[in-house]
Parts: sequence; structure tokens; C-alpha cells
Amino acid sequence: MSGKKAKLSNITVPLLSCVAEHDHLAPRDSTEALLSLVSSTDKEEVLLKGGHVSLIAGPNARKRMWPRLSAWLAPRSV
Repeated sequence: MSGKKAKLSNITVPLLSCVAEHDHLAPRDSTEALLSLVSSTDKEEVLLKGGHVSLIAGPNARKRMWPRLSAWLAPRSV
């Protein structure tokens, strides 16, 4: 970022990683290390059926991803 390396270990805020099982742009092999690299104590990964776009915009997104996101955000919202 702006010529500087970003360190994932500097991330300490609550973190939710939503991952699609069939994502061809961010495949599972690329996303699974994220939670172990951040310093957040409040972190969770949600692995859902679907692909990159269908995770948030597909017909099942409102049944799978959006309720999970809402449930995760609710207790963390001010």
C-alpha cells in the first residue's frame, strides 16, 4: 500500500472471512491462512457453497451469506 508492505499481523479488529467453496478468483487454498496470520482475537471463517459472485449476489446469497453476516455483525455493532 503506497509502496509499503502491509502486515496482516497488525490487524487486531474483529474479522469475518466469508469464503465460497467454488471461488475461482480467491480459491480456498489462498484464503485458509488468513485467520492464522491476523492478530485479531475475535475472528471467524464462514465457508459457504457457491462461487465468487454468487456468494454475495446469487439467488441463495440472501439465504446463506447475508443472514450469517448479519448475525455476526449484530453483537459487534454499536
